[in-house]
Amino acid sequence: MCTIGVVFSRKATYIFKNRDLTKPMKTGLPEIRAGKCKYIAFPRPTGGIWFGVNEYGIALTASDAHVIKKYPPQRNAGDKITAIYEDIIANSFTLEEAEKIMIYSFRKKIKVPDMLIISNSKTASAYEYTPEK
Repeated sequence: MCTIGVVFSRKATYIFKNRDLTKPMKTGLPEIRAGKCKYIAFPRPTGGIWFGVNEYGIALTASDAHVIKKYPPQRNAGDKITAIYEDIIANSFTLEEAEKIMIYSFRKKIKVPDMLIISNSKTASAYEYTPEK
């Protein structure tokens, strides 16, 4: 599990992540990518992103929430979740659009718990998703 958070200043909103991993994990170098909008992706070796920010200031980072006993990790869940993160950053012009993509994706595409922060330059929202049985 990782530590995620938000720092607000007068000029900007900053989100951060400390990858509290017990085993070393390789990650790729930041890349500029494009969907509906251009974004900087912090990629995982197996696909998807663990952090990203787009040209409209929408940023996202997350922490695994696979600690709830009744929701054990599912096969390839990390790849599916990080692909959802990338979809959010690649296709959101506003915080509201990012939230809509997130809600739809977690309800329709995957059934594992997760925690994430999505922000723009003035606001940040933290989400904890726990699927229904």
